[in-house]
Amino acid sequence: MIKLKGVSKYYHSKGIVSTGMLRIDLEMSLGEFVVITGESGSGKSTLLNVISGLDSYEEGEMYVCGEETSAYTESDYENYRKKYISNIFQNFNLVNSYTVYQNVALAMQLTGGRAGKQQRAKINEVLKKVGLYRYRHAMASRLSGGQKQRVAIARALVRNTPVIVADEPTGNLDSKAAAAVLKLLKKIASDKLVIVVTHNYDQVEEYATRKITMSDGRIIEDRQIAPPPGGTDAVGSDYDGNLRRIRLLQKLRLGLRNTFNIVPKFLLLTFIFIFTTFAVSGFYATMRKNSYDSSLNGYNWYFQDTSDKRLVLKKEDLSAFTEEDYEAISQLPNADHIIREDLLLDRYVQCSCDSYYLYGMMQPASAVPSELAYGRHAGDETEMVISISSGYYLNDEETVQAMMEQDFYFYSNYDGSRITTKPVKVVGVAISEERNRWYVDFYVDSSVSAQVQSAVNYEFATVTTYVNGNELKGDPWNYQNKVMPAWWVPAGSVLAPEDWNYMFPENYDYEAVGKYVTVKVESMYYSDSRSFVVWDTYDKDDFVSKTRLDDYSWQNGVILINSDDYAAFFNKGNYQISLFVKDPKAAHETKETLEAMGYESLYLKDTLRNYDGAWTLIQNIYNVIWSAVLTVVLFFIDYSIIRLIMRSRNTYYSTIRMLGATRFDVRSLLFLDLFNVLNIAFAVSLGAIWSLWKGYISIESTFVTDILTYLSARDYLVIYAVLFVICFVISRKYAKQLFTDSALSTLRQEA
Repeated sequence: MIKLKGVSKYYHSKGIVSTGMLRIDLEMSLGEFVVITGESGSGKSTLLNVISGLDSYEEGEMYVCGEETSAYTESDYENYRKKYISNIFQNFNLVNSYTVYQNVALAMQLTGGRAGKQQRAKINEVLKKVGLYRYRHAMASRLSGGQKQRVAIARALVRNTPVIVADEPTGNLDSKAAAAVLKLLKKIASDKLVIVVTHNYDQVEEYATRKITMSDGRIIEDRQIAPPPGGTDAVGSDYDGNLRRIRLLQKLRLGLRNTFNIVPKFLLLTFIFIFTTFAVSGFYATMRKNSYDSSLNGYNWYFQDTSDKRLVLKKEDLSAFTEEDYEAISQLPNADHIIREDLLLDRYVQCSCDSYYLYGMMQPASAVPSELAYGRHAGDETEMVISISSGYYLNDEETVQAMMEQDFYFYSNYDGSRITTKPVKVVGVAISEERNRWYVDFYVDSSVSAQVQSAVNYEFATVTTYVNGNELKGDPWNYQNKVMPAWWVPAGSVLAPEDWNYMFPENYDYEAVGKYVTVKVESMYYSDSRSFVVWDTYDKDDFVSKTRLDDYSWQNGVILINSDDYAAFFNKGNYQISLFVKDPKAAHETKETLEAMGYESLYLKDTLRNYDGAWTLIQNIYNVIWSAVLTVVLFFIDYSIIRLIMRSRNTYYSTIRMLGATRFDVRSLLFLDLFNVLNIAFAVSLGAIWSLWKGYISIESTFVTDILTYLSARDYLVIYAVLFVICFVISRKYAKQLFTDSALSTLRQEA
């Protein structure tokens, strides 16, 4: 069965070579009960370890069933132990967190043994044989020394290998328990080769068929006590099953069991993976935030408010929005609020009085800040609130108080023409958090914003006045032929420049008053024309009194119509509105929904242009490199900590190696152990993030805010993939470390 010819084993430690055993010649057969004895350090355990494949040898040759083993690789030794060897260890090497049944089943599972009912029947049969059936559900840690040894024997028997090796199997037992163990070993030695190492030969003498005595690494006695067995030493095909890998289902069960069997280890690993999950989420969220911020650095020549929450809408049929439209749009899940006077968001206006000049944008009164630094909120159309930056030049109490006493008018940013016909007072001032913002927000009554809206609409229309066959085109950039509102001009009438008199030469009266003219307005949405009677004309001398303007040289040529008539032209409703969404990340989904509802939409963030693309590219590359470096650093931190935690499991993994587990098996079980903890930790982390998102938990932290704001479901899949890779690499790296030394060496280090 097993033959050693001139086999030697040497140990190397810090440059010193010592002899474990020297030129051993030995042959053993099935059916023998071989006892190897000798003083401590005589080499008996070394011989046993070489025979069992737990240790290699440097000289000579060992034959197993006639096959040479000197060229065996680690994989070959794994297969050898699987097929031929069952170990009974002096220190039992049981898994204390397993039950008796689970310990015995482990040996069968590691060698791809029977599954289901067959496995249970075989294990129960062996447990009955060793007298432990009624203790099958007891934890191994609660057994006596004799019971543990019998579990170790049952674990060896259940594999049904031809060779059983036992190192000091009775060293920790009382005489009664030792006798029972030896009697059991003798019973099973009839068809197996049983090799027992002991320093107390008297205890095993009555069971031995052969005695081998060692001293200083040599065999000094090899005495046959009983006749050698007859028959063949050939091992039949029954043992080929021991070369199978662990069944997948059994491997999953072992992995799940190992996850929870040591509670402190489980809790520590869970904490590490929760920390890692949030750390990777934070890294990834920061990278996404930086990338997102870079995407907001562009600009648009037309749109001034380029908020990442803004969608500009118009109807496919180019008709005006109705209340039904507003209601349908506002019901969208991601809809936050609608700005009906959309054009006001992109047009700066001037607001001035005799002493102060303000420049900024109109805002709806509903959006006025709740907290004011000065004054109060507006009460009617003659009052307004403004918002200025904390660094604005007018931001001091004395100036603000003086400004509140003035009458302000709004003026066009194109030609400086006055938009509003009645004065508005500043009654409240809010301070913006944007310290260096250079413009002002005006919060006014809807009637005032409607006047401004009409003026802005004028800028996007073509206005033509037909005077007795003469075509006079308006230009928003100057006053010549510009149509403007004036509340004092009668409805249906116009106040025109005196030059119009020369356009009516009939009967040589050259008189425009009382004559009819036509004003035509055309925009991309509608066309409208109306007839007006010339109410009066003005000249240089009465320009100020009739037009109530103040600069004839610049404003001559203006055409004034009644404010209601002006509104009829330029305040026909809203043909373009803006929807501000709650979540910018879902803006494109909202855009698709709107288009399906029949609205054309433009997401402002998509329109931004950034001529500094090279810098953006560099930033994106930096973000990727920075995140990769942090992930690698995090990996090594995790590995260092997990390695310390998992050292408590070295005995377990060394034991299963000696029970027949291959490197692949150990790596798989180690990965499953970590993988299960990872899944639990990731689920806990997602639960915490979901609770934060729902508001069940409140934490004021930029770190948490970034995670909630910039990470989507797809991002969490990416994060999970990163964590999976980290878990996989750690398991492989740690498994490699476990196999740096032999299983026996690793076990000794832990001992």
